[in-house]
Amino acid sequence: HNSVRRPLEYMKSKGVEVTYIRPNDAGDISLEDIISAVQKKTKLIAATHASNVTGNLIDIRKIGHWAKSKGIRLLVDASQTAGIFPINVQTDYIDLLAVTGHKSLYGPQGTGFLYLPSDLDLVPLLHGGTGGNSESADQPLQLPDRYEAGTRNVVGIAGLGAGLDYVNEIGIDSIYNHESKLTGILLTELQKIDRVQLLGPAIDQQRAPIVSFTVRGMDSAEIGFILDQQFDIAVRTGLHCAPLTHEVAGTIETGAVRVSHSMFTTEDEIIQFLYAVDEITKL
Repeated sequence: HNSVRRPLEYMKSKGVEVTYIRPNDAGDISLEDIISAVQKKTKLIAATHASNVTGNLIDIRKIGHWAKSKGIRLLVDASQTAGIFPINVQTDYIDLLAVTGHKSLYGPQGTGFLYLPSDLDLVPLLHGGTGGNSESADQPLQLPDRYEAGTRNVVGIAGLGAGLDYVNEIGIDSIYNHESKLTGILLTELQKIDRVQLLGPAIDQQRAPIVSFTVRGMDSAEIGFILDQQFDIAVRTGLHCAPLTHEVAGTIETGAVRVSHSMFTTEDEIIQFLYAVDEITKL
């Protein structure tokens, strides 16, 4: 995802060496793929827990355990999985965990958090007022003030807190079961529609609850426009801020249509969506 890739590209311009690991044809990345890419000076493995395009998952615990044994830090982007899959920074050997608030944590856009261990001192991204230590001309050392310059988005944080309360009340197992059921219906029925090509793992393989697809002979933006204008259905189309993934999937020219459902999505809505796609493919 560009949220990870662009900072890495910036670091490359400052002399940091970056290696990208290409998934296999099924979209999977294994520990063995990572081990073969690690060099003597490798300091960090940045891993996306689940692709926001294909839904492919990686085994973060297995990767984290190996990275820990080699003294390499592990950064996990869990934007697509937090709130659906169990994540434990201790037992999964995660050093840094980055999460957005507006997906499966049900918070507002513009919220999120970064977990980091107490023994890791990062250079602050922003420098400015923190509401405390006003006598100091430098960023304070204590957390979280060191990394939270400026006026905090209190309303957004309160909304994220309410989202977390909801997730804890419902339970991630219930959320996963509901969303996985809808994913199964989507995958099973979409593959029956002529001209539709699915992206991501096989139907019987575990994935994050998102479904991306293309329609042969149509651009993804056109499909999204018709779904919006004629069926009042919102989807995400294009490259999903992840062009490298689309290069592997062979969809860099057309993009793809992504369906992201949640606890609030009903089976009836999924059926309505499938009807709409079937109608579009007949155009």
